[in-house]
Amino acid sequence: MRDKLSKTDAEWKAQLTPEQIKTAEDTALLIRRTEMRGSRCDANLGHVFPDGPPPTRLRYCINSVALRLVKR
Repeated sequence: MRDKLSKTDAEWKAQLTPEQIKTAEDTALLIRRTEMRGSRCDANLGHVFPDGPPPTRLRYCINSVALRLVKR
């Protein structure tokens, strides 16, 4: 999963490096998903689901509180 996170073209992740995110499989709700957490603070950043659109087939559900929006 870490390789796919670093290669995605989603703009918000362009500011994160794979070293800043740790991942773990999460099956708490009886579905397969990957939990994303901050490497240093252990904050829950959200989840990645394997049912997204092509080409990656990944769907990101990111906690809005984990984002810092910057006006352009």
